[in-house]
Amino acid sequence: MKRQDKLRLLFHRDFDGICSAAVFLSYAKASFLTEDAGVELTPVDYEIKKSWSDLVLNEPTAILDFLFHPQAQWWYDHHDTAFVRTDWQLSFTTDQCHVWNTSYKSCPRLIVDSIEDNALRQRLESRFSDYLLWCDIVDSASYESAEQLMKCREPALQINLSLATDRSVDYFNFLVHSFAENSLEGVAASPRVRECFLRAFSWQDKAVSHIKNTAEVGNRVAFIDLTEREGLFHRYAAFYIWPDLKFQIAAYKLGGQMKITIGSNPWLPFAGPDLGDIAEDFGGGGHARVAGIALNSRKRAISVGQEIAKILRGEVPYSRQLSFRHELIRQSHH
Repeated sequence: MKRQDKLRLLFHRDFDGICSAAVFLSYAKASFLTEDAGVELTPVDYEIKKSWSDLVLNEPTAILDFLFHPQAQWWYDHHDTAFVRTDWQLSFTTDQCHVWNTSYKSCPRLIVDSIEDNALRQRLESRFSDYLLWCDIVDSASYESAEQLMKCREPALQINLSLATDRSVDYFNFLVHSFAENSLEGVAASPRVRECFLRAFSWQDKAVSHIKNTAEVGNRVAFIDLTEREGLFHRYAAFYIWPDLKFQIAAYKLGGQMKITIGSNPWLPFAGPDLGDIAEDFGGGGHARVAGIALNSRKRAISVGQEIAKILRGEVPYSRQLSFRHELIRQSHH
């Protein structure tokens, strides 16, 4: 492969995306970047989905854990909703630099497994072994319990929670370089991450209290409006409060952007609709068990969140409800 003197990395704005960028950056430096190559890191999220097909990539670009773009020299993703245009999906062909595999729990492991150089692949697998393990856990919501999340003793969970208090491009890029250079323990112990984590951790009691007092709960589905109280959203707090809850839909403000997260209870085994499909119908995307939507107004976020809650409660018809997953969402932990 020809040596490159510049590279742009577009990566999803979450723990999985950060780790994907760190793994790919390490791979690139070891295989095809010049020693003094310029690297531009760009965290992205689904608010740019509508304009994604208009994006022009004028320099060598890798897109990681995010939507497909035909101009990207490298693309790795594991989401069901990876294509914004049908013609792109129909013409897509897998090769070493363009890999889409929805069977993977997370994207970093997909990147590592796609490296053809055996020695380099093994070296990266060893270097990032803890990261690969925890990305699988975090991105597939394979936690031991809600209590594990609330106690947040593990470094990976501390780093992940810290993202709730700093959504800046600078912080995400700082974490990419930190992941590439340090262990999970080292990253979590760094002053910047520690400060963000402690701020987020201190808000958990407030989040639990607010959710308990304001959530609209019916038929084991909760809708939570957090659009006026930025920083109180916790992805799993509702399942901690109501262990028999099936779905949580939360509308919240994060980094100046209105968002909706739809999540199923990872500690309950039950069949249900594909949440990624539902999110896609409202302009978002994701997986069968967890999905997200970015919206441009508080009013719209609340309206969409309440509509999705009605769908999941069976109060309104939804065509894709006829296509239920037959597998269990997740077996209860032993």
